[in-house]
This record gives sequence, structure tokens and C-alpha cells, in this order.
Amino acid sequence: MIDQKVSKNFQTVKILSIYMVVFGHYDTFFELTWVPVTIGLLIFAYSSGFFTAEKYLQGFNKKEFWLNKFLRIGKVLLFCDLFLLVLFIVQKKPDIIAWQSIVSCLGLTGLLNWFYIPNKTPFGAGLWFLTLLYIFYLCYPLILRLNDKAWKGFFFSVCYTFFMWMLELYKPYGHALWLTSCGFIWGVVLSRHKLYFNRLFYFIALVLIFSGMIFFNFIFVYKAFNFIFILFFAVVFMIILEHEKIPESIVKILSPLNGTIFFIYLLHPYLYLRIFDSNLKKTIFSMIFMTIVCKIFEIFVSKIKFNKKYA
Repeated sequence: MIDQKVSKNFQTVKILSIYMVVFGHYDTFFELTWVPVTIGLLIFAYSSGFFTAEKYLQGFNKKEFWLNKFLRIGKVLLFCDLFLLVLFIVQKKPDIIAWQSIVSCLGLTGLLNWFYIPNKTPFGAGLWFLTLLYIFYLCYPLILRLNDKAWKGFFFSVCYTFFMWMLELYKPYGHALWLTSCGFIWGVVLSRHKLYFNRLFYFIALVLIFSGMIFFNFIFVYKAFNFIFILFFAVVFMIILEHEKIPESIVKILSPLNGTIFFIYLLHPYLYLRIFDSNLKKTIFSMIFMTIVCKIFEIFVSKIKFNKKYA
């Protein structure tokens, strides 16, 4: 049974995170925003891992699990693909029809990125996270099996994190692939094996992690530990969020946007308005426009219903 307080907390923070990600993509100050943007991605990954492990325990029906995810993601993805197709035709974009279009429309753009295959089509901007989410869902039964005992789960998570850290240092990509993947793993292990919560301890840990990152980056000018600092800042933050309560007023204000998160993720690269000279004005008005469009689409797509078993 998923705790409703935790669900509301995580959902509220996910809404704030998607806007942080969008702001980082829209605005020109990426040097200043890349850390909160990366933390936002980790929050998405951690939440997916955490709630998947809360809902699907040992012995769950794998076919039903994968079909559930396919239908939930598929109807939004298909609608957004059709909208983008019309948009690209109106804009007279080149290379709308190409084999990369199929890959991108399926949400598999990450494979093109990771194998350095050029994507000449307008589809698929920034969809590497969706590809990573697919991989997590595909591997979830194995990850769950590795968490049948606490020591196995934490041993696997630590080893996985170390391996991803080494890949980040020696085989980095232009996006936070290796770091974000760790969010799924820690979400699962900390869902299956709860840690004792002491408010003071975790708040001190959060301050120390942040201070350590500032110290290493600005005093030593040594960035190799950023991976560890950012990952565990996000993990500790989510542990705190599991036990604390976000004010109900904030939850109520943001709750109408719950269903728009996936739409915003898929469409925000294409809804940037270039009608102002100021970058800040472009960003603010683009985010407002994006929110309105995605809310309308969410209302429309929510009318499409499947069998209750898979809805």
C-alpha cells in the first residue's frame, strides 16, 4: 500500500523538478542551473524506482507489469508524436520521414545518443531519459531479485554506483546518463529496505553534502566528486521527503499539474517562444504557454480509457 503523504510529497517535488529541468533547458544560464537540473532528473528516477518497488513486489505478474507501463506511456507518447508531426509539417521541417523518426517516436532516442548515431529528424529532442526509463522497467524484475535481502540490495547499489561513477569519469556523455541511472537503483533499495529516520541526522547530512560540494568545487577546484555529492544530496533529500510533510497549501496549488508532467517532458523542447528579445521573458512566457498547452492535452488524453486492469 502506497502511503498517500509520501505520494503527495513526491508528486509535488516532481512538478517543481520538471519546471527546474525546463528552466535549465530554456534559459542560457546552464552553468548555474545544471546542478538543480541534475537533481531534478535524479528525483524523477528515484521516484520511479521507489514507487515501482512499493507497488510491484516479489511474484508480481511480469507481463501485466510491462503491459501496464506500455499502455500508460504509450497513449501519451502517441498523442504527442501526432501533435509534433502536425507541428513539423506546418513548420516545414526537413527530414520528418526517416528511420530515425521511428526510433525517436518510440522514445528510443537514447540509443541514438549513446551509440553516437546522428538524429537528423526533428523528433526525439531530449528523450534519452525515457529510453533509460524503458531499460529500468525491463530490468526491474532482476533489480527486485537483487533486493530480496537488505545486504544484497545495498551491496548491489553501492557497487552499481561506483561503476557508474567510473563511467562518468572515463566515459562521460553530454547528459547525466550514468548519474541519473543510479536514482532508479537507490529508489528501489530504499523502498524495499527502509532506513531508520532521524530528522537531525539527515538534515545535517544534507548540509554537509552541500558544503562538501562547495568546498571541493571552489576551494580545491576538484570536480571528480560531484557525481557522489549530487547523487547523495538527492537521495538524502528524498529520504527526508518520505518522512516530512509538504504544506498542504503548496500541494493543493500544484496538484492540478500532476497529470501534465509527462507531457511537459515530451513537449517542452518544441514549445519555446522566441517572440521577445529578453531571454528571461522568453523563458517565463514559454513556460506559461507550455503549461497551458500540456494541461489541455492532459485533459483530452485522460478521456482515453483502457481496460481497468491495465489503466
